[in-house]
Amino acid sequence: SGGLDNLTITNNIVGPAVSGADNIGGSGITVQNALNVTISNNLVQNISTINSTKAGIFLSSNINLATVSQNTITNIYSSGISSGTSAICGINLGSGVINTTVDANYISTIAGTNSSGCAAKGIIINTTNATSNNTISNNVITDVFAYGDTGSAYWVMGMDVEGTTGKVNIYNNSVNLFGSHVGRSF
Repeated sequence: SGGLDNLTITNNIVGPAVSGADNIGGSGITVQNALNVTISNNLVQNISTINSTKAGIFLSSNINLATVSQNTITNIYSSGISSGTSAICGINLGSGVINTTVDANYISTIAGTNSSGCAAKGIIINTTNATSNNTISNNVITDVFAYGDTGSAYWVMGMDVEGTTGKVNIYNNSVNLFGSHVGRSF
């Protein structure tokens, strides 16, 4: 793929981390332009950003043959205004992410905190590939919340499949978006 081929990221603790106005970061683990990637058994926690399009684990673009498994992703916050595929999330599969498995991850407390309107998602799948051949299975997603807005781009979602993403197998996941949270009244 011409990037970080045969990359393994395993058994790490990532966070706490805070990203400010002059910082381009904001995701716990970000990978792009890679072939044969394994991200497993990591704890990604306590990430706070003002930026959009950030995630606990972000497969940004052009990834082939990745496995994201058995990670714990918790307490991921964004105070930026964001919606749709730029929402804060636990795991994001971006453009050109194909032949990838996201399995047995625990995603909890993902929050969009901007009171002007923002979204939050457990997992975003937006590969822009109609034959992406990705599998999302056996994940637990809980406590995802945001101030939201009336437009669907601002909705809170456990899993969000967007755009021309196709050939995605989604099965045996548990999504529980529960409890009372501060937010907007509609």
